[in-house]
Amino acid sequence: MRIAAIDLGSGTIKLSVFEKNLSGWQALCLEEINTELRKGMGPDQRLQPEPIAATLAAVAAFVKKAQGFGVKSVPAYGTSAVRKASNAQDLTGPLLRRFEVTTRIFSEEDEGRMNLLGALARATAPALGAGLGVPPAPRSKLSVHVSPQTLVMDPGGDSSEICAGDDWKTAQVASLPFGSVSLQEKFGSKHDNAPIAWERLQAVAADTKAVVLAYSPAQPFIGQPWLPAIRMNIPIQRALEISNDLPQAAHGQGGIYTIEHLEKLTRAVASRDHAGRAALMAGEPLGKIDRTCYGFASWLGALDALGAKTFSIEPWGIKLGAALFLNGCA
Repeated sequence: MRIAAIDLGSGTIKLSVFEKNLSGWQALCLEEINTELRKGMGPDQRLQPEPIAATLAAVAAFVKKAQGFGVKSVPAYGTSAVRKASNAQDLTGPLLRRFEVTTRIFSEEDEGRMNLLGALARATAPALGAGLGVPPAPRSKLSVHVSPQTLVMDPGGDSSEICAGDDWKTAQVASLPFGSVSLQEKFGSKHDNAPIAWERLQAVAADTKAVVLAYSPAQPFIGQPWLPAIRMNIPIQRALEISNDLPQAAHGQGGIYTIEHLEKLTRAVASRDHAGRAALMAGEPLGKIDRTCYGFASWLGALDALGAKTFSIEPWGIKLGAALFLNGCA
């Protein structure tokens, strides 16, 4: 059995294809294209023609790729940018007419719960295999750590969802009002393709910490004995390992790290120019890499607000959760 879903994203569109075998779910394809869907929305919250066109082109490529894996139905889901857009139909209409792609616009609660659903489903899945070019590590070394004490955090371009609970259908959710795109707009500059001063990212971390501490939906999550699980893709986790001189064996398969490891990654990415970041995060969409350290700094702030010194990595989260839900498998 194979299922797929497309995340329309605020900055990056993602295709996920999964296969179920006797051991559980396995990822066959996790691909991203930077389309900047949120770009230029402005106070009227209108999606602009150029990002819409880029997103439609990406969907065309993704549908063809998914069909190559034998998947017939490729549903899509919209998150923050599509949810806020006053003209979302300018995107969802052509998706249906041109590609027969139906779109579900997720609420903030939906997003958080889809991440938890995916994390819980992955807990019984095998380690990623050769289908993604990742050498599988021994399961005993990976420590999935998905339990009622696990808080799943999904950093996006415009918002960052956190969710915790033992039942994804009723789990508590808080949608934090920041993401890598919105933070770059607030704290960045036109020179972000050059090294970025650490002081600027310290300001991002302090700002996001303050937001979390003051944000009423986040209050139930503060001061609890969580082990936060941050959704992170393979290029970012590989860069986390490289910047901390750690063995490159677990990327794409979970793992547990400290807040100091995350700070080293943030500093390493900030200290490089565009080319250096592209080399460190090989495989990350090039249009995305100059804003990643703003996202990393926000993770530092959020973890600090939650009082977490360690975190685990959730490689699938909403990618698997949404695919299960939209294909009637949840």
